[in-house]
Amino acid sequence: MFDLRLNQNNLRGTIPASLGNLQQLQVLVLSGDMLNGSIPKEILSIPTFSYVLNLSSNSLTGSVPIEMGKLNAVQVVDFSLNNLYGEIPDSIGDCSSLIILDVSRNSFNGSIPNSMGNPNLCGGVPELQLPKCIVIKQNSDGPNLKEDDELCSISMLEIGLTCTSNLPEDRPTMRDGAI
Repeated sequence: MFDLRLNQNNLRGTIPASLGNLQQLQVLVLSGDMLNGSIPKEILSIPTFSYVLNLSSNSLTGSVPIEMGKLNAVQVVDFSLNNLYGEIPDSIGDCSSLIILDVSRNSFNGSIPNSMGNPNLCGGVPELQLPKCIVIKQNSDGPNLKEDDELCSISMLEIGLTCTSNLPEDRPTMRDGAI
């Protein structure tokens, strides 16, 4: 099997680790279901993942496993709209074919991993492969972008601000989200 799309089927329960046995899988879409539990590291070890891994719009918890870095051929990863937390693993920088990474609407903390952008490699380095789009919606507790974070090879960085206050003067502004 190369392509498995079970999105918006009201699936419940955890993502079976046995999906990792589908060693020819290139596309996995399990978005818009009612899945919970953590992301099984077994599915992050499928060597042929080359297109899409979409687990968005579920109730997944836990952190993104370090095995994420094994997906060196995947182009699109969407973990948005879940309950993931912790730091985004530095190993995500090993996803050398990554074009779009969407981790918005979670509870990550910490900084964007340095592996996503190395200030010493910016410029005309043809081997530098960074995602063309990273979507980060700032929640009340992270992730934080520091002024010295370098993401210069990324074509688009979308930062959405969560406006949770009823009082306009307490809402974050784009200036609050500026790097």
